[in-house]
Amino acid sequence: MDPISLLKSYARKIRATPAENIKLTHGQALEIAVSLVSRSNSWNEFAANPHEPVHPATVSDYLACIVRTQRRITALNVAPFLSRGVRSYAAVQFYAVITDSPPFTQLWDLLDAEGVITSWFVDVGTSRKAQLSDGETLLSFRLGSWYFAHRDGDRWPWDTTQKLALTMGFSEDEASTIRQLQREAPNHSWDLELWFEVGVLDPDQRLFLEDLKNSPGWQATFDDLYDTDGGRGSYSQDFTS
Repeated sequence: MDPISLLKSYARKIRATPAENIKLTHGQALEIAVSLVSRSNSWNEFAANPHEPVHPATVSDYLACIVRTQRRITALNVAPFLSRGVRSYAAVQFYAVITDSPPFTQLWDLLDAEGVITSWFVDVGTSRKAQLSDGETLLSFRLGSWYFAHRDGDRWPWDTTQKLALTMGFSEDEASTIRQLQREAPNHSWDLELWFEVGVLDPDQRLFLEDLKNSPGWQATFDDLYDTDGGRGSYSQDFTS
């Protein structure tokens, strides 16, 4: 199948995907398909210079694909009231449907390819390697291992983002809030939706912070996530470091 016909088939699959309160026209689904498997900025750009789909080759590529598509969903204004995390999960669903696989399959396989640690189970006296179907908690554990292994030298990622936020005009209190959330999400094994929500998995932290500046009420949302440890309950003791 030629690239244009293939992208159109992807768009039809995307439209048929029951993503969270997202209703797409065929044209909007084409834009999402382009975002998932191309570096083109639009369907028109892709159609003018068609090429074979480019699928993620690394964990970083996969995360960039999901975050890029989340932003495309935002730009299309098809889900203005959905959170960043929910839009990101929709992008995960869209990518899964065009590859005919369960959500996060590609991420799990890429973690395998990069040699990221996994768990083993003993079933009826026989050991077996953990699989994605064993639960998203295992995926969070593996992704956390990958995330911490890819920090910049001795500097924690959340410290880097805090310093960047200060240079971009965020107040000390706001920058501290962002740091707290990006630290808590992976350390406390929050749902992956919240890792996306607070920018932990965004490869472009400057763009994430620019998005945050244009999101009214973000600090109240972040404060609530921090106070409830990712929606688990209410806590009064401060465990930050």
